Amino acid sequence: MRGLEQWRRLLESDVRTGRIGLARARLAVERAEQVAALLSGERDRRDAHERERRREGEMPDFTRERLNVLLERAIVRARGKVADVQAAAFDASERLREAWRRETVVDRLLARRRERETAERLARDQREHDELASLRHYSGVLADAESGSGGRRQNAAQGGDDR
Repeated sequence: MRGLEQWRRLLESDVRTGRIGLARARLAVERAEQVAALLSGERDRRDAHERERRREGEMPDFTRERLNVLLERAIVRARGKVADVQAAAFDASERLREAWRRETVVDRLLARRRERETAERLARDQREHDELASLRHYSGVLADAESGSGGRRQNAAQGGDDR
């Protein structure tokens, strides 16, 4: 029993670690999505600004084009990061689910053991009670035999009271 209790404590620790890991992974997903959204928003703002400049007849310069290319690369990396942290969050949720499952199995096993121990204790108590009752009966029979009454009472009970 002690070994299973220690195992259960270890599994509880795994579940706590899994919850923390899942929370961290979800926060990472949220941050990565925010960064990707901010970068996409910046690209949209720059594109709108660039269209306005072209309408005014201004020619794009190399610096702005280079910044736009770098921004596109950053967006691609941010989307890749979002995909990576989403996969990590899914893995963390699967690890947590597995830890919960193992903990539940051990809890059920411990509950069954407790029920079995209770049933065995009740059966043992009943056996002891039955043995005590049979010893009392046997000692009563012996006492009657020694008194010479042959196991019968000398005076019959009055009024149906057999005590």
